[in-house]
Amino acid sequence: MADCRLSVSEEKQALRRELRQKRAAATSLEAAQRLAAVFDKGLSLPPEALVAGYSAVGDEIDPRPLMESLTQRGHRLCLPCTTPDGEALSFRAYGLKDMLRIGAWLIPEPMPDAPLVVPDVLLVPLLGFDREGYRLGQGGGYYDRTLAALRKQGGCLSVGLAYAAQEVEVLPVEAHDAKLDAVVTEARLILFP
Repeated sequence: MADCRLSVSEEKQALRRELRQKRAAATSLEAAQRLAAVFDKGLSLPPEALVAGYSAVGDEIDPRPLMESLTQRGHRLCLPCTTPDGEALSFRAYGLKDMLRIGAWLIPEPMPDAPLVVPDVLLVPLLGFDREGYRLGQGGGYYDRTLAALRKQGGCLSVGLAYAAQEVEVLPVEAHDAKLDAVVTEARLILFP
C-alpha cells in the first residue's frame, strides 16, 4: 500500500494556495491602518532604530501606513533589495518620497545609489503564520536566509505583518525556517518567546 502523506514541501504548497485566497479576501487599506495603530500601541522601538519595510506585492498587507507612522516618530527606513541568485536580501536607505526602481523580481526597491544599511527592525510580509512564530512565505526563502544572516551579525527584531485571517494553528516547518519575534495584525500584537 502506497504512503499517501504529503511531504513538507507539498504541504506548504497546498497551504500557500489556501492562504493566498484568505489573504485576498481580507485585503483592505483600513486593515493596514488598524495594523499601524496596533503596532504603535504595542511595540516600543528605540528612537534610533532603523526599520526595514517592504513594498507590498499583490494582496500583501500594505506597510505604508505603518512606515508613515514610524517616520513621524523619527525612525529611519530602508527597503530590501533582491538578487536573482537567491542570496539574503540587502537593504538600502529609503525615504517615503524617494523614487523606486523595479528590482529583480519585479518588486519596487530603492535606487542603486541609495546607501547600503543594516536594519535593526525587519518588517516581514507573509502568507501565513502560526502560534509558534513560524511564517509561510512565497517559497523563495529570502526572508529565512536574511533573518539567519542578520542574527549572525548581532540580530534584529523580526515582525511579521499580516491580516488576522492569515493565522493557522500549526505550519509545516523545515530546518531552515526562521521564527519571527512578533506578528502584528489589524486585530492584535503577538509576541513569541
